Order: sequence, then C-alpha cells, then structure tokens
Amino acid sequence: MNTLEKLTQHYPEVPHAIQRVALMYTHILQKYHHEHTLQYYLQHDPRVIYTSIPTHIHQQNPSYLTCLDPHYPDKLLHLYNYPCTLFYQGNIDLLKLPSIGIIGSRENDAYGERVIFELIKRLPEDIVVISGLAKGCDGLAHKYALEENKPTIAIIGSGMAYTYPLCNKDLYQKIQERGLLLSEYEYHEPIRKHQFIQRNRLIAALSDHLVVIESTLHSGTLITVNEMLGLGKEVYVVPHPLFSRLGEGNLRLLNEGANILFSIEEFVNSIKRV
Repeated sequence: MNTLEKLTQHYPEVPHAIQRVALMYTHILQKYHHEHTLQYYLQHDPRVIYTSIPTHIHQQNPSYLTCLDPHYPDKLLHLYNYPCTLFYQGNIDLLKLPSIGIIGSRENDAYGERVIFELIKRLPEDIVVISGLAKGCDGLAHKYALEENKPTIAIIGSGMAYTYPLCNKDLYQKIQERGLLLSEYEYHEPIRKHQFIQRNRLIAALSDHLVVIESTLHSGTLITVNEMLGLGKEVYVVPHPLFSRLGEGNLRLLNEGANILFSIEEFVNSIKRV
C-alpha cells in the first residue's frame, strides 16, 4: 500500500486537493532523509502530515504557496495536473492582475523583437506580462516589460537555485526584485528538459490571452498554444512572410484558425474591454 492509499484509508473524507498536498509532503520527507519521521506519522497519526510537514519545505524554500492557500491562483486549478506547491520570489500579488502571455522562438529576429517592444509599450500598466525567461522572445518580453515599468511574471522550469539560460542572469535578478519569479520545483531541483514542457502549461493557465511572436514548425511554443486552447482561451498569432523559417509555426496556426494579430492597437483595445 502506498503513502496516499494509507492516508485516504485513514481519512477518506479528505478532499482531493489536500490528498495531493499530503502526497507531495511525504515526497519531501523522503527526499531530505526524514523517512523515520514519515513512518512515525503514518503509524501513529497521519493527520500530522496535513499540518506539520510544511515546515520541512520552508527549511529548503523560503517562499511558497500550496493549493490549499487562499492566495493560490484559481486559474491554475483549471489544470487537471495543477501543481500542489508554487515556489516564488518577488511580488506574489502580481498573480491577482489581468495578464497576457508573450511567447516565441529562442532564435528571434529583429521583426519579432520590434513586435514585442511595440506591444508591451502600448499595454496598460495593470496588465502583467507572463513568459518563460528563455532565450529569445521570452527574455525580450521580460526585458521590455521591465524597461517600460510594466509588471512581469517569469515561470521557470527548474528550482530557483539555477539560472538558466545564463544570458538572462541579469533579468533573473531584476524580476526577483521588481516582478515575480515562479516555479513548481523545489529550490535545488536541477534543470531537466521535460520540466520546460511542464512549465508551459503554467504559462497557459496563468495567461488570460496569449500572443505568439515567432515559432518554427516543431517549436515548444506550440505546446503552450495547445494548453491554452484546451483551457478555452484566446490565442493571437503574429503574421510572418511566407518563406520565414521563424514564422512557419505561426503560419500553420493561422491556417488552422488562430486569431491573427493584425493591429497592436486593436488587440490592446480588445483586451482592455474584457
């Protein structure tokens, strides 16, 4: 019998969200070599897992929310695999503001950069720019948001002990100080490729609207788009010339019926009215 089965056997009335948090806490105890503590809880009083184990997380991660916290963003609960815990550095209140996700290729060109700059410059000051702090379009979205004094949230695919990519090291620090850095991974969780794919669902869930700046046919950007569509949200795609390699993914999305971003002014006015 696994840990969760033992918990639900003792307390079958416990809501699913609490069960998920409890399971995550038991994982923390095992990871940091507190197996004896875990076994004691299970054998004597499993309820302690719901109330006492968060202290072990706090020792490793100074700031975090669980899905039971009143400040946990409701938008994430629409995901079937929402994270039990969010670790953060910066202004957590930014999660309460309306938002726009801006994503694109790591190999951006001058055209994509100009679109990002012009878009962010025209955004209202109470709309948060969300992206993934990757090289290229993501980093530019955060960069211009900070330069234009617009709020920004960076969602990363590793623990916060790691700065990736290194070219965004300065951005990483500025976002901690003036925006919000967010991760579902514990502080020392290393960088793994699949975690960036997982990260994309959080960008989609937290964004009220999504703008795709540039994408190739096999870009990870398209994963975020699919998550966005699955949540029933609007996706806007920047048009590109027919033979633009960085625009191939965008052209495919437009051909499949995505909204075309034909005017930045029109787009900004439309999200103001929502």
